[in-house]
Amino acid sequence: MALLGLGVWLLTVSTTVWQFGLAYGVLVGVGMAATQQVVTAALVANWFERHRGFAQSLLATAGALGWMVVVPANMVIERTYNWMTMYRIMGTVLLGVVMPAVLIFIRNRPEDVGMQPYGADESTPVPGPTTPASAGIPLSQAVRTMQMGKLIYLGFT
Repeated sequence: MALLGLGVWLLTVSTTVWQFGLAYGVLVGVGMAATQQVVTAALVANWFERHRGFAQSLLATAGALGWMVVVPANMVIERTYNWMTMYRIMGTVLLGVVMPAVLIFIRNRPEDVGMQPYGADESTPVPGPTTPASAGIPLSQAVRTMQMGKLIYLGFT
């Protein structure tokens, strides 16, 4: 979220092509990728045992509904003021409202806050917080798997 907000803000002060490319192509691109489908799908998979597909569909719908609000609001701001003001407001909202909300409310796993996934067997004891080392295979091994290759390919198509 920080990269996305910073990239949007930096668009307003870009004066050369390479600055625009860095702000939009790198910061906004990485920020969008880090806040989209793969991350949200992992959160839903961690938090839901029962009704996981329904929860995933609600999350996808929420994103589409969000765009139905953001795009017209940005159009009104851009037409009333200018494109720089619109991007500055968008960057400020991302950095000052959305990012703190994510840091305060979003947790990777329910076990991190002493809960169980929705629909999990109630008799199963709640484990303690997971550490990155115990959460799965290392990234260096994951990037060499066929599943990761398919995900990367699908991400670019």
